[in-house]
Amino acid sequence: MVIYLTRKNIQFYSVDGFKDELIIPATVFNNLEITDKEQFRKILSDYLEKHPGKNRVPLVLANDLVFKKNYSNSDQEAAKKKMEQFFDSVPLPKALQATKRIITTDIHLYVTNKDLLSLVKEEFEKAGIEIDTAIPISVFGDLGKDERLTKEETQEIMQNLDIARKGDFFAEDSEEDVMDIKNISKQKEKMPYENILNPSASTRTSVKGKSLFNPMTIFLFLVLLLLLSGSIFSAFKVGLIKNPFQRSKEEIKQVTPITENKIATSSAINEVTKAAELTKEEREEIKIRILNGTGVKGQANKIKTLLVDLGYEDISAANASSSEITEAEIIFSKDVSSNVRAEILAKLEGVFTKLATKDESPETLKYDVVITTGEEKN
Repeated sequence: MVIYLTRKNIQFYSVDGFKDELIIPATVFNNLEITDKEQFRKILSDYLEKHPGKNRVPLVLANDLVFKKNYSNSDQEAAKKKMEQFFDSVPLPKALQATKRIITTDIHLYVTNKDLLSLVKEEFEKAGIEIDTAIPISVFGDLGKDERLTKEETQEIMQNLDIARKGDFFAEDSEEDVMDIKNISKQKEKMPYENILNPSASTRTSVKGKSLFNPMTIFLFLVLLLLLSGSIFSAFKVGLIKNPFQRSKEEIKQVTPITENKIATSSAINEVTKAAELTKEEREEIKIRILNGTGVKGQANKIKTLLVDLGYEDISAANASSSEITEAEIIFSKDVSSNVRAEILAKLEGVFTKLATKDESPETLKYDVVITTGEEKN
């Protein structure tokens, strides 16, 4: 399983693709900052109480949760200065910064919210699910462009976890990485660039101080190469060796089924994606109650119109018991799907200044969704 964390939700994937998601309200997590830690913990613990486990899973961070920057590591002093400037520019206090550095031919820097990682890890482990790594999705390549991962992206992440662990926020930067930053210039002076990546290669050019590539060795090598080339050419000419670049008509025909299989696979992927979308019938089955909590005339009907535009039809409106409510609230029946929750939340988060959510049992809630209006954004 893979847990995919974004600014708006926590998504769960298996090898077969998307499985479920937990919406993170903007009232508890906004602009990469936890605004209500206790409520965030409660939302996580309530969800995980219904989905316990005893496995170990990786946490993959979406691009919208990670600040990243690449620098050349050719100049030691310039690289250190740029790194400090980047960390200072991140809109998070230094105490809240979880940082990671990966060194290849360049220096790759990543920063995210340390409190967010700790909170998520702690709550999952309370439910018996161990999060052993936290890796930016960009470490795996050009993935995560859409709101959800595809089945292929999920499988690519699972197959490359061991390689990508160098980008784990939970792991300390290795001593080797520190050495690379401090001594990269000196290493380049001592040996060719390829030998920095594979220092043992520097021992292959000589034996006991003598060069392997003396004139006699080169001459003998060229003679052998000419004899071998002539033998292979003669074998091709008389047909003893088949040309690997020449295919028969039968072999060319066999390419067609492969192309057809690719098309079939692509269609199957599209069907999986479509299945995750809400249908008209699903929306029509949802029963919604809107309560005007501010006393502002027509506010409940305004929200009703927004939901009707989405395709919801069974909606009724009334006044709440109080007309001085400032924080809007959505109560979902526990039977309501995550897709419905996500759609309604996404629509209303743009309307109200504050928006809280909670779940109730279908036995005690007469409606699938109850919305109490609050103070609107200007």
